[in-house]
Amino acid sequence: MFPIELLRLLQQKPFVPFRLHVTEGTVYDVRHPDLVIATLGFVAIGYPDPAHPGMALTVDIVNIAHVIRIEPIATPPIPASASSN
Repeated sequence: MFPIELLRLLQQKPFVPFRLHVTEGTVYDVRHPDLVIATLGFVAIGYPDPAHPGMALTVDIVNIAHVIRIEPIATPPIPASASSN
């Protein structure tokens, strides 16, 4: 179930950042779909390199069997004064 749900979240338009929770308690934030590779066995989560946009600086490999929960990352609302400009 998680591989299909993960793929659906990565392809969602507009993309909504999400968080993966794994069995040992680690949490992985996915903030950009282009830096993630999802397979039936694992997910590779890349972390952007500020010096090279679009390139990952590091990558975590997570066994999909250890993913216990996926949840959206709450984004702060845009202040009314900022959205009216």
